[in-house]
Amino acid sequence: MPVNGSGVIQLSRQVVSVELTGELKVDVVAYHVDEDHFCVAKGSVLFTPKEAAISYETCDLGFCKLGVTVGWSLFAPVEHEPWGRLLRQHTAPSSKGT
Repeated sequence: MPVNGSGVIQLSRQVVSVELTGELKVDVVAYHVDEDHFCVAKGSVLFTPKEAAISYETCDLGFCKLGVTVGWSLFAPVEHEPWGRLLRQHTAPSSKGT
């Protein structure tokens, strides 16, 4: 995985959608190689969604710790957005001529 100059891992996906009644699970697999050993470590952290907040958890993999930060915000359902109403109007079956 790409890592920036500050040691931050650049994820391939930076936005995910989670229902407020759901959960977000971040699974981690890391490899550590030294002179005599090759080690694979697995871990995970679990987040409970929030309406607007920042959550932080640490995943301890033994040979290293990985901090995971999640910024939460709400998305409005499509039907509540002006463009969502327009989209629904243009894609709804027409009753004209029947």
